[in-house]
Amino acid sequence: MENPVDTARRLLDVANEQVSVAADSYATYEMLHADVQQLLTITKNAGQAGDEPRFWLLARSSIRAQFAFFEFATRMFLQLSLFFEVKASKLSKKNRELANLFLADDKGGRMGMLDAFKFSIRCVETTHELVPATDFGTSGWKDFQDTTVRRDGFMHPKKSADVLITPEEFNAMISGTGWAIGAVNLTLQKMADSYESKATEPNFDKVSDRLRNIGDMIEQVSKRTQTPEQFLGWLHRTRHQKL
Repeated sequence: MENPVDTARRLLDVANEQVSVAADSYATYEMLHADVQQLLTITKNAGQAGDEPRFWLLARSSIRAQFAFFEFATRMFLQLSLFFEVKASKLSKKNRELANLFLADDKGGRMGMLDAFKFSIRCVETTHELVPATDFGTSGWKDFQDTTVRRDGFMHPKKSADVLITPEEFNAMISGTGWAIGAVNLTLQKMADSYESKATEPNFDKVSDRLRNIGDMIEQVSKRTQTPEQFLGWLHRTRHQKL
């Protein structure tokens, strides 16, 4: 039978690995989200100023940045869905395989951008037992689909019309991407709430001050954070800033 210290060490190794992955994901998420917000602001300003060349450049860059954000969010949700076997097991075998293939960039896991985005949100809702909050039957989802088609012209242009965009068209496009950004942020908030309800924040400073040796420290920390979920609950509250 495994002794308590070895059990605690093993638990902490798993938790620390998952915290490291999650912290990097949140750092990347926040950088991409900041890009999106800043580009939206300066693009709108250029449009209002009537500076067409600058507006065209910024509008294309803004849409590309938003879709980079969506592509990363898709990968992040699938990673979070497969974090723990107990959570991943809530997915069907087929969906687990699809998620793993997608994350491995395997041809068998290739999906269109829209299908993958929807799939990742549904997976994380299932694994984290979230009440579905994103309605894919709304006009917002339809607007996002339309924006995705238009974005393909920016990425694979065949004529000048593919890369030129008016302020009115840009506003219509960001109506769709705005819906998708809201879906990502809402899902993350639901996840944070889920972890909150299961976790008690460990006070690592006080623990390390009190304990006399590494064995005692690991045993005590393991009592305060009995599952990797508790580490993730703490991470959701403090984000990567305190790591």
